[in-house]
Amino acid sequence: MVDTIFAIVIVSAIAGFFAKLTDEIEDRGIKSKIGYLFALIYGAAGAYLAGALQLATLWIATASANVLARKIDCKMHALALVVFVLGTLAFGITTFSIPLFMFFLFFAALDEVHVPAGKTDLVSGIISRRLTLVIMCLAVALVFGVWEFFVSILSFDVAYFVGEKAGWKLYPAKKVEAQKKVKKASRKKRK
Repeated sequence: MVDTIFAIVIVSAIAGFFAKLTDEIEDRGIKSKIGYLFALIYGAAGAYLAGALQLATLWIATASANVLARKIDCKMHALALVVFVLGTLAFGITTFSIPLFMFFLFFAALDEVHVPAGKTDLVSGIISRRLTLVIMCLAVALVFGVWEFFVSILSFDVAYFVGEKAGWKLYPAKKVEAQKKVKKASRKKRK
């Protein structure tokens, strides 16, 4: 059991860290092939979580919420999704709960809702910080004694946050601006 929890923490952290680095590369318009490697890594890690570590209910719900929220908006995200789906099928799905899937899907989708600036109430704060799924996984753990979902999503989210900080270190604003200027200049030459 301890080995499984340890594996869940490590693999979830890998998935979260590389998911955020992929987002940073895409969101900042950085032209780097390394983003595809990061997408492969987080897609494969998600598949391992879903199939081999038997967390398919949570991670298929999370992937589905991202598709429904139209977060698969670039080639790197599409690659990660394809790797996730094919990897999950290759590992096989041994446990899956449809009611729990629907529950997780709702709260994963809620995490993707954009909260307008200026909203300061508790619910808006939780949604804007993308904490609804973490809180609901904690509720599942407390009510049913199934801690794996909570450990996985918490590890993913902590690593996602660390990945954001790493993205700012790896791709500081000045570097991004310089790349955008080069891109703009090359477009002018083509015209």
